[in-house]
Amino acid sequence: MPKVKTKYVCSECGYTAAKWLGKCPDCGSWNTLNEEVEAAADVPPLKQKRASGAGAPALPIGDIPDEAASRTGTGINELDRVLGGGVVEGSMVLVGGDPGIGKSTLLTQLSANVSRMGETVLYVSGEESARQIKLRANRLGAEKTGFYVLSENDLSIIEARMQEISPRVMIVDSIQTMYRTDIASAPGSVSQVRECASRIMYLAFVRLDETEVPTFSWDVYSDTQYPKAESLRYPKAGCENAKASVCVYDVATKGIQRLQVESGDVYLPRLRWTDENTLLVLRVNRDQTKMEVLSCNAKSTVCHPLYSEESKKYFVDYSLFDEWQWLSDGKFIVLSEKNGWRQAYLYSSQGVEQKTLTPEGIDVTA
Repeated sequence: MPKVKTKYVCSECGYTAAKWLGKCPDCGSWNTLNEEVEAAADVPPLKQKRASGAGAPALPIGDIPDEAASRTGTGINELDRVLGGGVVEGSMVLVGGDPGIGKSTLLTQLSANVSRMGETVLYVSGEESARQIKLRANRLGAEKTGFYVLSENDLSIIEARMQEISPRVMIVDSIQTMYRTDIASAPGSVSQVRECASRIMYLAFVRLDETEVPTFSWDVYSDTQYPKAESLRYPKAGCENAKASVCVYDVATKGIQRLQVESGDVYLPRLRWTDENTLLVLRVNRDQTKMEVLSCNAKSTVCHPLYSEESKKYFVDYSLFDEWQWLSDGKFIVLSEKNGWRQAYLYSSQGVEQKTLTPEGIDVTA
């Protein structure tokens, strides 16, 4: 069993010492060094080897496409001006200020405005209950805008809810209340803030190219006197699908890695992290009779098939992918109806079925 190592970290500046000191040598603050347990790494970082050709390629400056950054407006003119026209897709923005200055009020207004534009917003609060946020929304006239509220500070639970909702914008209020269960220090400590922010910064997203998808228009009759014309790009029978690509954005390096996932004539309804470097991409064919799960390395961008399922008679219930469970040894449990019953199966880390975990003839509900 490896020996547990401890260190002392200054809560003011992040200075690390091997033993406790009354005064921080770096910033000069008194009684700010707190004991923390160092997480033992299986392989020292400096000894880890990267595969040949891994990572983003070096490109001549003239070969880099001139793509304008996709931005989402906040509906608050001054905030949009500070952000350069809105929130950049895949970015992280830190909102700071003294206690009581109005950060939560501003973010509640932002959530309401973006939600009114038809975008999905998740407001995560580690300091207030959902009822408190509802009272503030009532005061701002934002209670009927439909943005989601989650009162939680466990980052693993927040990630699970984020996968369920797939928000366009997520707000964390505030970062110093968040914690990771695998880090042995209190919320608000330097280690927790650093690791939680790093985890939130590492995001996956899907880009859609709908240039070949035709636009269809129709009239919508609502509570107004005249119908309102609306349009939507929709791939009807015989038309092209939107081309999707899966990317990983690292806010720390401001780099975007495009994973080796080809969409073709399929949908990409789910993305799911299993650890900090492995992203699972679910692909479903247009008839929804076949599903395939790809395991992608976020650093090398290489993907390989991990699981597939096909039915010649019925739709494949790919929503059961949300119920899959990963074990500490890399194995995972699949919930599937491939034999007619909803059963649980154990798979190896390479995607090889090892055994059926539940008896035949019954449906597993959870």
